[in-house]
Amino acid sequence: MSPPNSQGISECSFCHTKIIVPQSIGATEREKISKFVELEKTAFHAGNFADAVKYCDAILEINPKDKDAWTDKAVATAWLTTEKEDRFQEAYSYIARLMQLYPDAPSILEAKKKLQDIEVSWCTRMGRENNRRAADAFSYMNSSLGVQCAIAAMNYYFRFAHVLT
Repeated sequence: MSPPNSQGISECSFCHTKIIVPQSIGATEREKISKFVELEKTAFHAGNFADAVKYCDAILEINPKDKDAWTDKAVATAWLTTEKEDRFQEAYSYIARLMQLYPDAPSILEAKKKLQDIEVSWCTRMGRENNRRAADAFSYMNSSLGVQCAIAAMNYYFRFAHVLT
């Protein structure tokens, strides 16, 4: 059999059938992953979640089945959620991908629970912030803004309740 080409395809020297040879991760790839993991962990612990996601992507380019990279990418993505850009569905999609790759891994359920905790915390914070905005608006006789903020607060609290169910 010939050695596999860059696409992992080899040819049988006897019958000339093309065979796809699964490529294992070599030493240089493991070294790269190790460096990216170190950078990702540093970025994550510093609260630089955008860079943490980028490093997870770099790891996943080398090893698309890296459980820790998918988990950390999901959590970092969740932390990137803002009032204008909700990233929780994207984060949950990474957990769904993990469930496809590792259907029996208990750590995936832990990761999903962590995402839910982050979302509940975020909804609670946003609900309180909008309640405060509503109270300020009403105290300045701006009932229109006050009602809008009160409705926004209630929506966050309803979402909070939905996450828990």
